[in-house]
Amino acid sequence: MGSCREYLFNDQVRLKKYFYVLRPLFAIRYVEAGVGIPPIEFRKLVDAVAPAHLKPGTSKLLEIKSRTKELGLGEPAPEIGEFIETELERHGNFFSGEGRLDIHEKTEVIEELNEIFRDCLVQSWSEPT
Repeated sequence: MGSCREYLFNDQVRLKKYFYVLRPLFAIRYVEAGVGIPPIEFRKLVDAVAPAHLKPGTSKLLEIKSRTKELGLGEPAPEIGEFIETELERHGNFFSGEGRLDIHEKTEVIEELNEIFRDCLVQSWSEPT
């Protein structure tokens, strides 16, 4: 959360950093929902799993991104910041260390991730192409 605070919880924020934090948090929610492999397109990810109160703010970010090459600094979005803090707290110690958990000591996490991976494979094989 340290670097997250550095970029997202000031008077002015680097808007691009919202995407860097939101994408993996939404992808986790997508996997948790059991609907398969998260889509790459950010808007599809938002539409699928973002709480309703975040959709206007994420739409505004996407609109700004579509108009400019570099997002630069902007006003913070308190509702997005609150969501990020809540999600990071919800995941607790899983986000410790250098950007990843110490997986070698958490066999239950390995087993759960393997199960999710297998379920995603089975689901993707059963979907029509």
